[in-house]
Amino acid sequence: MKNKKEFNVMIFGATGMVGIEVLYQCINRSQIKRVVAVGRRPTGVKNLKLNEIEHHNFLDYTPLKPVFSDVDICFYCIGVYQGKVATAKFLEITCDYLAHLIDSIETVKEDITFCLFSAQGADPTERSPILFAKAKGRAEKKLLNSKIYRKFIFRPGFINPGIKRARSRIPARIVKPFYKLIPGIGVDSSVLASVMVDVGLALITLELVCLFVSIGIIVNFIVLQIPMLDKHLSKKYGDEFEEYAKQTKKFIPLVY
Repeated sequence: MKNKKEFNVMIFGATGMVGIEVLYQCINRSQIKRVVAVGRRPTGVKNLKLNEIEHHNFLDYTPLKPVFSDVDICFYCIGVYQGKVATAKFLEITCDYLAHLIDSIETVKEDITFCLFSAQGADPTERSPILFAKAKGRAEKKLLNSKIYRKFIFRPGFINPGIKRARSRIPARIVKPFYKLIPGIGVDSSVLASVMVDVGLALITLELVCLFVSIGIIVNFIVLQIPMLDKHLSKKYGDEFEEYAKQTKKFIPLVY
């Protein structure tokens, strides 16, 4: 990638809980020159940096290929609750939408940073008996096996909806008490979005702040979060979890 000071960003799923926060983060970053939001409906956000593209067929990205060539970072935040749609549709949205996008981007530009919003428990080996874990894992594996140069996967647990979210499927007044009671179980959507953008910018800007934030997140998960969660799950599920842990990597899919 050329040495640039300003970057162009593309966001898929910018009307969702995390996507809208990523959008706000991007339009407020001086390093980001232009933001392209792709979706079925408008975000409702007005900003000179923002260009919205209405797109309905997420199994065919041919109309978007001319745009891909100018994109430096892609944030993929499309997702759906498993219980909201039939199994076939859930797999299509979770796996096929992403697979077709990656295939399309690869034909145009491999030198791109791709940030995937996934979920805690995703299993790239697809051995999990849980459909959600298998589907998220299959999506991750597609990205990991792609030719895209820089790829990051984010696996949050519980997400506390941010104040900017326009369309919340779960009212914040219901979930916030649980988040405040056990804050370690999740993260604010605004914080998650900030981290995603920091990490996305880290390697291509080489800014120390972004790099330190990225390193700090990794250390926090390895030293604090993973051992804490492993202990809790082992206590709750016993041998069943121990067997699952032997077959599943802790932090980096297929590696560690």
